[in-house]
Amino acid sequence: MVACADEGDRQSSITSIEGAWGVTKCEASGKPVELPWTWIFKPEGKVNLHDRRAGKQSVFKYSLDRSQKPLRITLEYLGPEPKLRGSKQLGILKRSQNVLVMCLGLPDAKAFPTEFKTTEVSGFLMELEYLPTE
Repeated sequence: MVACADEGDRQSSITSIEGAWGVTKCEASGKPVELPWTWIFKPEGKVNLHDRRAGKQSVFKYSLDRSQKPLRITLEYLGPEPKLRGSKQLGILKRSQNVLVMCLGLPDAKAFPTEFKTTEVSGFLMELEYLPTE
């Protein structure tokens, strides 16, 4: 999975993931799952996760560590569920053209994933497609 935030140089590097991305494939704990999610990464370091099936939205703060290969992402849950606020998910990213591949560990895991795969006790592997604005 790979993603592209916009045209030009961002196609060849992952300096930005801003924009809307729709999940096209997902694997959880080593098994395929259907997740009708849209991730909207905003320039101020926030991301809205829309669950199109449930009609709900979650908000996260995110940060990227560009010094690591693969690129690392840290997500911190902001709401709306009070009991989950402050929980973190660690992940890795890669991109090719307008496809973003994101592998996230389980909430509050202490280590970043090292490969783009899941196991019976790991989190999510998602392929997302960039959704251009009209």
